[in-house]
Amino acid sequence: MKKSTLAIAVFCLYASILSSQTSNYFKPVAEGTISLRNGVMTRSYFPEKYQVFQLDYESAKNVLNAAPWEFTQAAREQKCLLSIPLADGTAEVFSIWRTAIMEPELAAQRPDIGTFAGRSVSNPARTVRVMYSPRGFRAMILQPDLGVAYVEPYAWGQDEYYISYDRADLPRQNPAKLGDGWLKDGTTAEPVPVEPYTPPSEERGVVIDPVQLKVYRYVAAATGEFGEDHGGTKDLVFAAIVDYTDRVNAIFERDVNIRLQLIAASQNVAFINPGSDPYSGQTVFDWAGQNQAVLNQYCNFNSHDIGHVYARYLGIGGAIGVSMGLGIVCGNNKGGGCSAGNGNGDYGDYFVGVIGQEVGHQLNGGHTWNRCGGGAGRHGNSAFEPGSGSTIMSYAGACGSDNVQGGADLYFHSGSVEEFYKFYTFGTGGNCGSSVTTGNFPPEVTLPYEDNFFIPILTPFEVNGSATDPDGDVLSYVWEEVDTGPEVPLGTESANSAIFRTYPSGAATNRYFPRLSTILNNGVYNAEILPEYTRDVTLRLIARDNLPGGGGVGWKDVAFKAWGEAGPFLVTAPNTASANWKIGEYVNVTWDVAKTDQAPVNCKNVNIRLSIDGGLTYPYTLASGVDNDGGQYVQVPDLPTSKARVRIDAADNIFFDVSNANFSIQQPTQPTLTFGLSNDAGQICLPDAFGTEILTAGSLGFSDPVTLSLDGNLPTGATATFDKTNLMPGENAFLTVDMNNVTEEGIFSFDVVATPAGGTPLVRTITLNLVSNDFSGLALQIPADGSDNQLLTQVLHWNAVPDAETYDVEFSKNPSFTNVLASKTDTPIDSFKIPFLLEKGTAYYWRVRPRNECGPRDWSGPNFFSTFAENCQSFTANDLPKNITANGTPTIETKITVNAGGIISDINVGQLKGYHEFFKDLEVHLVSPQGVEVLLFGEKCGNYNGFYNFGLSDDAPSAFPCPPANNGQIYRPQNDLSPFYGLDNTGTWTLRVKDNVLGAGGTIQNFKLEFCATASVSPPYLVNNNPLSIPTGTNALITQDLLLAEDANNTHAQLVFTLLTVPENGFLDRIGFGTLHPGDQFTQASLDAGEIRFFDYGSSSEPDGFRFTVSDGEGGFLGTPKFVILPQGVGTHSPGDNALDFSLFPNPASDAVWVVPGQVVDANTRISVFNASGQLIETVVFAAGADRIQLRTPGWARGLYLVRLESEKGTGVKKLILK
Repeated sequence: MKKSTLAIAVFCLYASILSSQTSNYFKPVAEGTISLRNGVMTRSYFPEKYQVFQLDYESAKNVLNAAPWEFTQAAREQKCLLSIPLADGTAEVFSIWRTAIMEPELAAQRPDIGTFAGRSVSNPARTVRVMYSPRGFRAMILQPDLGVAYVEPYAWGQDEYYISYDRADLPRQNPAKLGDGWLKDGTTAEPVPVEPYTPPSEERGVVIDPVQLKVYRYVAAATGEFGEDHGGTKDLVFAAIVDYTDRVNAIFERDVNIRLQLIAASQNVAFINPGSDPYSGQTVFDWAGQNQAVLNQYCNFNSHDIGHVYARYLGIGGAIGVSMGLGIVCGNNKGGGCSAGNGNGDYGDYFVGVIGQEVGHQLNGGHTWNRCGGGAGRHGNSAFEPGSGSTIMSYAGACGSDNVQGGADLYFHSGSVEEFYKFYTFGTGGNCGSSVTTGNFPPEVTLPYEDNFFIPILTPFEVNGSATDPDGDVLSYVWEEVDTGPEVPLGTESANSAIFRTYPSGAATNRYFPRLSTILNNGVYNAEILPEYTRDVTLRLIARDNLPGGGGVGWKDVAFKAWGEAGPFLVTAPNTASANWKIGEYVNVTWDVAKTDQAPVNCKNVNIRLSIDGGLTYPYTLASGVDNDGGQYVQVPDLPTSKARVRIDAADNIFFDVSNANFSIQQPTQPTLTFGLSNDAGQICLPDAFGTEILTAGSLGFSDPVTLSLDGNLPTGATATFDKTNLMPGENAFLTVDMNNVTEEGIFSFDVVATPAGGTPLVRTITLNLVSNDFSGLALQIPADGSDNQLLTQVLHWNAVPDAETYDVEFSKNPSFTNVLASKTDTPIDSFKIPFLLEKGTAYYWRVRPRNECGPRDWSGPNFFSTFAENCQSFTANDLPKNITANGTPTIETKITVNAGGIISDINVGQLKGYHEFFKDLEVHLVSPQGVEVLLFGEKCGNYNGFYNFGLSDDAPSAFPCPPANNGQIYRPQNDLSPFYGLDNTGTWTLRVKDNVLGAGGTIQNFKLEFCATASVSPPYLVNNNPLSIPTGTNALITQDLLLAEDANNTHAQLVFTLLTVPENGFLDRIGFGTLHPGDQFTQASLDAGEIRFFDYGSSSEPDGFRFTVSDGEGGFLGTPKFVILPQGVGTHSPGDNALDFSLFPNPASDAVWVVPGQVVDANTRISVFNASGQLIETVVFAAGADRIQLRTPGWARGLYLVRLESEKGTGVKKLILK
């Protein structure tokens, strides 16, 4: 045992002046000198480590009585300070204020009991609860990491000697299993359903509300056995009740802003004699079941909001805590809770957790454990913790092989915090109690993630976040999983069951999954297992400001998925202790990509970092944003160590891996050449080129010239070019492999050889996976492009092409596809059925793009078609609603009368809406004025009981569904409506509804009929569609002598052009509207007025143009001609006629692209980059003597760009794609 030389000093500040003298009310003493008077109660156990003090109790109490009240200005100004020694031997000064744990009437009756709280002056995240009573002095110190330390009496029933210790040094008890929620029928109660809850967050320009402390009037009874264990007198027993209640309040106030305030009548139920107390039986179930009647008798039912009884555990019943239901606060059985413990004079720290759990149940908190040996009591909706769990609402220590740890930590899981907030904010917990405005404000949590991303399985990951506190409070953070799923043994998973335990945390805003120590030791911990299959993972960062009397709490979730087809992502080299890097050399770091570069994980880039402290920190970046292709050469930094580790992170995701063992970094021993490749592997999506920078260096002064060459077989048709083959160590070169003429797929390897003069060649192997991407044969077939008068049910067809694995298809009313009506992704077939009935006289657009392992390629089309036009009239029955009685088998009729009709070419039931208790009983007919009758449906959908709302048409793509639709969709009737075609619709139409079975009734609420006749349409036609000839780099109007549409019965202002495509080497501009894009529209009148102008980029003399449709607003369409643009030769003011050759690498690119000319450039050579709208993005001039230049692209949007290389010798233009 360590003897402390520290003393507790208690002193107060008056008028903000700190006295220079302090009184040492506590002084250290040798434990062997302690002499206890008769009648005290010795402790049942001691911590493993503690310090011993002697206290001048009366003097200390007198000074504490001068502390200001909570929530006052004096409390905020730190008018009273208390210095307390911590368990580690250091002293801490706390600002102290008085707390209202007892209501005023009770506090006035018990001046011998005082309760206080405080906050560290030097570390505000550390707080304290202080109390004096007939039991003596007690301090409970709440640590920033959610740990707890205590100052308590050395023996109970005396106030002279004390010990100071940390909760972590207490011996772990092996308590009986907790049991709660057992109702009289033997079932386990579930939490009361309440509305979803989101913690308050700060909106722009609006300040969030201050924390409200929810105060419940609390009465805690004590059985006679509890009274015996705590001194046997009313004063000592009630002091113990206040003591435990205050400690429980410390947790509830910090985590969920709840206070249990003891009422005056509490003294009436502090029983001290087992023979005369009103409780019978021997289990917590007995006492909890009797407690409400006891409280009603001794305290009055209306005097309290929540009640509880503290008891001695008698070893019977298998439970030491119970709540007679969840969410019973404010209700008729609000006192139905009991907590039991054991001990001489005190039940110890563990009893605080028991009370916390049982009161938590009364406040609608469920168990957070997922499995406890297969026993009862599990709450599936709150099973946030694997196995036994480890927080207050868990069964930590009571679950055998499912135990996460030996006992619960004294904090609530964030899932429990949410349950409590929901209950008293939206649920019945708000029906009683009061609220106190604290003046404290909650923190706001921010996460740098968007939901629904994917990670690989069996791969570690790290999450991070941040929070801001309006008061500037120091915050504590905990990352927790909030998934719930099936009950499974600890260390296993099923569906979305909890797999990650919670840990008390502190100032760290990040968390590793699993813990970093487990990762570095290549270990497995059954309370933190990584996902092994496709599943959801939801994590929460909760931030606490730890303020007593109403702590501010905020949280935010991130939801993502593990993908079973990807992972584990693994570092493969360096990965053993035998690895030995030499400073300055190029080494190849390798890893198993494990499909993480493919959808849906889609990690395209990684960062490579170095640790020299055995993997604890990674301050050195070896490579940033490099391709996730499984290998990267890096140059070893000058950081000698025997504890090196490599970590490879996903650049835009949360997963990573660390090399398995420490390895060495040492100085080289002799001059040598070293070289590496910026890119030595990967997938090439033909005809993309491959390029790599060749990096050389010489160690210890090595300076011999180096010759570069290739060895091995390139793919047939590939052409490899070095920009230089002779160089000195320290110089770099560039290798380009042109794949334009390559048609063969497969894996190809070849070597780059660097040979120093007179030395041994060094070899680096390049391995490429070539994927063919010839989709030139893809064509959209049915409906044909530009076709009209198409049916209202459609199946889209295209032809399959060999290089495609699957297809995406989109269907829309606009060629911009901003509003997609129907779509299919990754379909392996070459057709797609539109799942709904199309509108008449309407234009539709569709497009298809192929997919393969290179991902989705360019969209084809779009293609256009229009549906047939009809003139339709709709009629609604005006005699509804009508009831269908359950008595007998009635026939109900509703009628629609058409006064002046015509010949029917199409008829539809626009709507049939109603309700029936047994839908199959119905038989529904439609009868024409001529007596023609058609069965619409009958004996459908079994025993369906409910509402229906649908329409019927012969043209609908889907048959009558079961259960019947209730969303207004149109389906085919049981029998065709064609018998009505050709009839005159004038007269009365009858909907006849037969209910063929008695006993079930319903209603007919709405009935509509639609009659259609073929419309006569005069579609637009083209008068002029002449090519526009334009000098490159200039612009010109598109006038009606070039493009003119006419219509027999529509004006130019009514003829609307819709762009399907736009020019590739220029852009269209409409005056007053700006650049036009696919889906944009203009009228013939706009062309007539000179509003449409084409601007040429000057980058190509190839023919260009755009496709379009013309509509007249009456169901007439023209589609899809192309307007042709013919750029003319380059003028004398432009650069020379020679085409400049150059390469772009990589292309597609992400963060940067190299521009490498194929010839020597002059000093005036410049690069211009244009986006797809023709806007100039960047211009760069080559430096004199430069043979390449790198464009950084992190601020550019993804998409298509044009890169133009221009000099006095000529111009070259290439497309660049940013992915």
